[in-house]
Amino acid sequence: MSDTDTATRLVGTGWDEHGNDTAQSVLTGTNLKVRALCLTTPDLVVPILFVPGIMGTRLKVKNRDASAWFPPESTWEGLVTVLKHLNKSAADRQKLLDPNNTEVDADGPAHPDESSKALLAIAPGSTDAERAKWRGWGQLYGKSYGGILSLLEKCLALIFDPATQGKQLTATWKTLVMDQQDPAKLGAQKPFTPLQEEHLRDAADVLYPVHAVGYNWLRSNKESGEHLAQEIERITGHYRSKGKICDKVIIVTHSMGGLVGRACAQIPGVADRILGIVHGVMPAIGAPATYKRIRAGFEGVEQVLLGRNGAECTAVMANAPGPLELLPTAQYKTQTDKGPRHWLRASYAMVNMQGISEEVDTLLGDEDPYGEIYLNNTESWWRLVKEEMIDPAGRREKEEAKCRVPFDRRRV
Repeated sequence: MSDTDTATRLVGTGWDEHGNDTAQSVLTGTNLKVRALCLTTPDLVVPILFVPGIMGTRLKVKNRDASAWFPPESTWEGLVTVLKHLNKSAADRQKLLDPNNTEVDADGPAHPDESSKALLAIAPGSTDAERAKWRGWGQLYGKSYGGILSLLEKCLALIFDPATQGKQLTATWKTLVMDQQDPAKLGAQKPFTPLQEEHLRDAADVLYPVHAVGYNWLRSNKESGEHLAQEIERITGHYRSKGKICDKVIIVTHSMGGLVGRACAQIPGVADRILGIVHGVMPAIGAPATYKRIRAGFEGVEQVLLGRNGAECTAVMANAPGPLELLPTAQYKTQTDKGPRHWLRASYAMVNMQGISEEVDTLLGDEDPYGEIYLNNTESWWRLVKEEMIDPAGRREKEEAKCRVPFDRRRV
C-alpha cells in the first residue's frame, strides 16, 4: 500500500507547561491500516482572530447567567425562544437588551469538527469543550460561525496534504485558492501577483491558532475595538509565555465586525500588532437595512425575536450605539441601471405634459442624512424615529427622578 492510499488519523498535539509538544495515541492491530499523525508546532505563532457581525455574539445579563441574546442553535431552541419572546413588549425588549446591563457570554456550544478538536489540543483545558471555550468559540453563534472557525483551523494547519508526506497541496487549498487566481473571476480592480506554491510552503512554517473574539454589539464599535486590542495583548502574551515567537495577529471579520476591527486598528500602537485584516461584507459606509428595521421591524421569524415593528426595534436600537453606527453615511449610494442613486427615496408615477406616465424620484436626506433623517425632530414621515418610542420603559424619567434633590422646608 502506498503512502497516498494509507488513511490518516490526526492525533491531538498538546503542550506542556514549557510549550513542548506532547501527544498520546494507542497501539492497534496490524490489520488496521490507519496512520496516526502527530503534528509538531512551529516556534512562530500568528493567531487568527475572528470577529463576528452584529448579533453574532451571545450576550447575557451582566453579572448573571440569564440570557439577554442567546441565538437558537437548534429547531427546538428556536421554538422555545420564539415562545419566550411572543409577549414581550417594547419596554421589555429595551430593558433586556440594555447596553449598560449586558455582557458577552462565553459559555455557548462550540462546534469543532473532529480534525479541529485534535488541533485545539494545544489550548488550555482538559476537554474539547474547555479548549474551544478558551479559544473564544463559545462566545459566538455556533450555528452561524462554527463551520468557518473549524474550516480556518483545519485549513491553516494543513496547507499541504499529510497523506502525501507534505508533497502536495490539500484539495481545499488547490480548489479554493490556487485555482481561483484569475483576476477576472475575482473582480480585481488592481493588478496583483498570484500566489505560488513556494509562498504557501513558507506560510506552512507558521502556527495559526484560530480564536473567536466576541463583543457587546449593543455598545459602540469604539469600545468593542478597545476590547479587541486587549484580546490581542492577552492572546499573544499567552503564546509568548510558552516560549513561542508571537507579536502579531491576523484579523478576519464579518459584517459589523469590520467596524470593530477598523476601530481597533486606529488605537495608537495597535496597527503595528496587526499583520493584516481580511473583511467579509464590511458595511464600511453603512447598511440601509438598519434604517428599514428601526422604522418597520425585522423580517421572517427574526421579527419575533428582534422586533416586529418600529416601536419594538426603536426601543432597543435607538438606545444602542452599535446598531446606530450601522446607519448609512452620506457616501452611501445605491447602484441601479440608471446609475448611482440615493439609498432613501420615494418613487411615484406621474403623467407628463405629453400624457406619458413616467417614474419620478423624490430624494430624502440627500445632503445630510444625520440632520435630515436620523436627528430629524420634525413631522417629516421619513425621519428615523418617533421620540415617544425611544424610552417605553421610562428609564430616562426614573434617572431624572433620582437626580432631583428633595425640597426641605426646615432648611429655608
